Amino acid sequence: MKINQTYPSSDINDHNLEVLRISKEIKTCFESGKNEKLRFFHGGTNSTRPKDKSYKLIDISSLNNVVEINSEEKFALVEPSVSMEQLVSATLEKGLLPLVVMEFPAITCGGAVNGASLESSSYKHGQLNDTCEEYEVILGNGELVKASRNENSDLFYGISGSYGTLGLVTLLKVNLVTASEFVHTTFYPTTSFQETLDLIKEKIADKEIDYLDAIVFSPLHGVVMTGKRTNEKSSEPVSFSKVKDPWFYEYARDLSKNIEVKDKLINITEYLFRYNRGAFWMVEFAFPLLGIPKNKLTRFIFNPVSKTKELFEALHTLNVSQDFFLQDIYFPLSETLNCLEYNESELKVYPLWLCPIRSTKTSQKLSPHYINEEMLIDVGIWGQTKDYLSDPIKCNKDFETFAEKHNARKMLYAHAYYSKDEFWNIYDKGWYETLRKKYNASEVFPDVWQKTHVSGQLIGSRWKGFFKFFIVNPIKKRVSKMGILYANKSKRVT
Repeated sequence: MKINQTYPSSDINDHNLEVLRISKEIKTCFESGKNEKLRFFHGGTNSTRPKDKSYKLIDISSLNNVVEINSEEKFALVEPSVSMEQLVSATLEKGLLPLVVMEFPAITCGGAVNGASLESSSYKHGQLNDTCEEYEVILGNGELVKASRNENSDLFYGISGSYGTLGLVTLLKVNLVTASEFVHTTFYPTTSFQETLDLIKEKIADKEIDYLDAIVFSPLHGVVMTGKRTNEKSSEPVSFSKVKDPWFYEYARDLSKNIEVKDKLINITEYLFRYNRGAFWMVEFAFPLLGIPKNKLTRFIFNPVSKTKELFEALHTLNVSQDFFLQDIYFPLSETLNCLEYNESELKVYPLWLCPIRSTKTSQKLSPHYINEEMLIDVGIWGQTKDYLSDPIKCNKDFETFAEKHNARKMLYAHAYYSKDEFWNIYDKGWYETLRKKYNASEVFPDVWQKTHVSGQLIGSRWKGFFKFFIVNPIKKRVSKMGILYANKSKRVT
C-alpha cells in the first residue's frame, strides 16, 4: 500500500515507514479470514480495566514522536504514543501549549482522543479531541485515510470514546495556544455541595479565567479553583513535584480550611501535572495496602513510586483494581447535586473531583460529553470505604443504574459492568455498527462493549502480583535499562 506524504516535515518519512509497517500487519490480519481481534499497546496504560489477553497485540509504542510544531498556524502534528509530558515539553519550547492537557504526564495523545479525556480547561474547550483538526487513521483493512470535520467526518467524530474500535489513529493535528510561564491560581473555600456547584456555575461565566475545577473533601468542605495563565511573577511559585512538597490535594485541603480566598502562583508545568504525584489522592491507599504506616520517612522512601504511571502499574500488577471504586461520570450540571448526595448516602467516598466540561453538539455518540445539556460536570469518584467493600460489584452496578436515570455517562476507561442490552440502551448501536461496517472495523477490531466490559470476576492472585511488582518487574527494568545504556554506548563508540 502506498502512503502519500501529506504533511511537510523532515520527520514524516520515518513516520510513513512505521505506519506502512503497522498497516501491513493490520491488512494481513484482515485478509486472513480468521476474525482475529486486535488491540494496540502504547507503552503503558491509564485504564483501570484488567488487561484482556485474548486479543492479538500490536505494539505502536514506536509511534511516539512529535512530527511538527507549526508556530505560525499554532498546531502540532503528533503520533498517538506521544505522552502529555512530551507534548507539553515540545510545545513550550516554541512558546505554545495545547488547549487541553490531561493531568497525568504519561497519558498519550492517542489514548486521550480515543478515551475522550478532559481537564480543567474543558469548561471552555471540551475534551482533547475537540481541539484536534485532523487525524490520520489506519482502517481495519489496512487502508490509510484522513478524518476531519470536512473529510470522513463521521469517523472523525466517531473516534471520540471508541477506544480504538473504529481504526488506529496514527497522527493527530492538535491546536495550540500561546503559552505562559505561570498559572495564577485562586482557591475558593466552600461549605456545602450546593455552594460548590453554585460557585462553579458562576466561574464558568468568567471569560478571564483559563482553568476551572474543584475538590469536595466532605459535605461541609470543598474548594473551587480557578487559574489564569500569566507571565507576571507576582509571588514565589509553589510546587508539588519535589519530595518535600505536599501532594496537591493536601495543599488545596489545608489552604481551604477557613473561609479565606487564597491566591497562589504555580509554574505552568507544575500546574498542568499537579495531580500526578499522589495520583490525586489514591496513593493514600498504598500504605495500608502494603501494611506500613504513613509518615515522613515512608513518604520519602516511596516517593519514586508515588506518581501515576507507577501507581497504574501497581494497580494492575497487584490485581487490586476491584478493591476501589474508580469511576469518572459526566453528569449534567443540573443533576450533579443528586450525584453528590447519592455518593454521601451510598458510598461515602471522599475526596471527589469535580471538573466542568462543555458538552458536544457534534455526533460524538460514544463520548461521555454527548449529553443534551450545555454544561456538564465530570465527577471523579476514586476511593475505598466499608460501604463499597461490602459488595463492590453491586455498588458499581447500582451506580450505573443511578447514572443512567440521571442522564449521565461514564468514562469507559474504568470498570464498566453493563450487560450488552444495558450498554446499547445508552449508546446508538445502529449508528456505531454502520460506522464499523463502512470503515472495515468489524473483522479485526473488537466492538466497544467487548473492549470495555468487565465481567465482575476476581481479577487474579494477589500474592503473585506482589511478587511480580516488587521483585520481578524491578529486575526486568534494571536489565532493560542496562541494555539501553549498552546500545547507546555502542552507538557513541561507532
